[in-house]
Amino acid sequence: MDLSSNDLTEFPVQVKDCPKLKILRLIQNKIQTIPAEFFKSENMQDNLEELNINSNPLKELSPLVKHLQKLIVLGISYTEIEVLPSEIIALEKLT
Repeated sequence: MDLSSNDLTEFPVQVKDCPKLKILRLIQNKIQTIPAEFFKSENMQDNLEELNINSNPLKELSPLVKHLQKLIVLGISYTEIEVLPSEIIALEKLT
């Protein structure tokens, strides 16, 4: 699902209800936070392989990212994230 360049100011948490979502691209929006319920969603934990939030004013990445065990690609370029959570090491498939 590509929701890039839509001037989104809030993370579309409803995507957590998409049971087969593998790719979520939210590039070049105005998203500042990712709700915890997104990371805790069984659908996301079981299927999401790419989360691309490049070019958003996101300030931090939640330690809950560790739950996205299928994640291969995590795009966080051009965000305001300065430090990654140590829990990111649990994502063994991340390239």
